[in-house]
Amino acid sequence: MFLHLNESSAPADNNCGDANEAVIELTRLNGQKLYLNCDLLKYAETSPDTVLTLATGEKIVVRESCGEVVALTLAWRSQLLRIAWPDASAALGALIAAIKPEFPGSREA
Repeated sequence: MFLHLNESSAPADNNCGDANEAVIELTRLNGQKLYLNCDLLKYAETSPDTVLTLATGEKIVVRESCGEVVALTLAWRSQLLRIAWPDASAALGALIAAIKPEFPGSREA
């Protein structure tokens, strides 16, 4: 079963691979699609193929480069955070503006 990022994105059936699920889509060396829960990712290594080590100790070899895996993981995580805290940008901007004079090297206007 997959954890969905929001209720409206949950598919009517339990097919894998919906773009809104809490997984990233990768490709095994044989071309088979693989859906990975990013929270399980521990290491990504190039040797020369990309080898992913999961928190469970399982290793998976994928076609995507380490950079692509990192980019997909960061995009997934940022989407998750946008859904969890939609006003984060404004709130963090206000916080930084309020404490900015306290940062070393900052210039007061």
